This record gives sequence, structure tokens and C-alpha cells, in this order.
Amino acid sequence: MLQDELLKKLSIEDLERANAYAKDLGRGLQIIRSFPQGVTIFGSARLPQDSRYCKMAFDLGHALAENGHAVITGGGPGIMEAASHGAYEIGGRVIGLNITLLHEQFPNPFLTDSLTFEYFFARKVSLALAAKVFVFFPGGFGTMDEISEILCLMQENKMPKMPVFLIGVDY
Repeated sequence: MLQDELLKKLSIEDLERANAYAKDLGRGLQIIRSFPQGVTIFGSARLPQDSRYCKMAFDLGHALAENGHAVITGGGPGIMEAASHGAYEIGGRVIGLNITLLHEQFPNPFLTDSLTFEYFFARKVSLALAAKVFVFFPGGFGTMDEISEILCLMQENKMPKMPVFLIGVDY
């Protein structure tokens, strides 16, 4: 009964926004469940490909694909592109979960599968559900948001505990 009363207090805009969130999340979860679990790699979208961390991400992507693991990233530039490139180069499965932004985020050319989200949280949930291992390279606010939520969810037993690797002493 309280729930019905609360729903009556929501505006049409609130209901439309909630429906859009649910649609983005539902579509993402449905599609991500059709992919194999893999290693989800997070990190800066702004690092150039010749940076030491991008070189490390390339090598990691290559090694993971060489050993039969799908590489899953946010699908954009920087660390995500480097890891994708490393896996793609030897024919590995590279899954990019992109986000629609006004600037800077675009699918990198090394994806075998791609899905674009409208909302960060739907993308983050899908990146988490796709993983059997997490790897975090240095990044900005987005990377910090992702690592803090994933670690908190594991700590509170809201998701299974799984390996988490932090790459680089700068991080």
C-alpha cells in the first residue's frame, strides 16, 4: 500500500526516466548473459597508446586471449583500446560495453562484440556481471567509481568475491 502511495507521487518525467533506466539495464543484462564470462579491464580513456600502462594493457589483453579468456572493457579509447587491441591481434574475443557521451567516448576498432549503454550504472552492472576477474589500471573518476562500487559490493556479499588486480604503483 505504501508503495502504491509513493508511485502516485512520482511525476510522469520520473516514471519515464525510471523506465529508460530499466530498459537500458534489462537490455544490457540480456545481451551480456549471451557472452562468455571473461576478464573485465578498467582504466583511463585518456592515456595515449604509447604510454607504459597502455603497453601493459596491450600485453595483458594479448596474454588473456592467447589463453582463451574473453577480454571485456568499456569499449573506448586509452586502456580499453590497448587491452582490446592486444586480444584482437591474435583473434581473441573482445567485448566492448560502451557508453553514449557528448564527447570523447567512441567504440575502439578492436572489438568483436559491442553494446552501447545510455546510463553509467547499467553499463557498470553489466561490466561486473560479465567478469570472472577484474583488472584495474590507473584511471580517473570513472575508474575510481567502478573499483569502489565493486569492492563494496564484494565486501557486503552483494556479489561473489572474485580476484581483483590493481596495476601500477601510481594507482
